[in-house]
Parts: sequence; structure tokens; C-alpha cells
Amino acid sequence: MPAILGRHERLTDMVHPGDISKREKEILKLLAEGLSNHEMATHTGLSINTIKTHLKRIYKKIGARNRADAARIFMSK
Repeated sequence: MPAILGRHERLTDMVHPGDISKREKEILKLLAEGLSNHEMATHTGLSINTIKTHLKRIYKKIGARNRADAARIFMSK
């Protein structure tokens, strides 16, 4: 398991602050707070499909495999 954590740490080091949009940062913060896609959509005024699209892009940019992984990476910064 440590090899996986190390891999993600290196991937997040490669993401430059400008690579994640302001909206993506907002969604990542809400994700880390434990909100569901529906709750994020309600909070931001976006559709659930738009939230899903943002999440897919965020996962790719930070090297996350799923919600829990993305939240862990976000919280470790």
C-alpha cells in the first residue's frame, strides 16, 4: 500500500495550482467535506451531470481513483 500512496503524492506534486479551476477547487472542498453529488449540485446551483464531469476531471488531474482517494489527497495538502 505505501507504494500507491507515494505514487499519488508524486502525482499531486506535478499538478500546478493553475491546473485546477476555481470551480474544481470548490467541488473538491465539498467532496472532502463529505457532500454527495446531489448535495454539491444543490449547493453550487449546478446539475448533477456537471458535478460528475468536474469530479472526473479532478480525479484525472490529481491522480485519484475515487472519491475517498480524492478527499485524502485534498486533505493531505
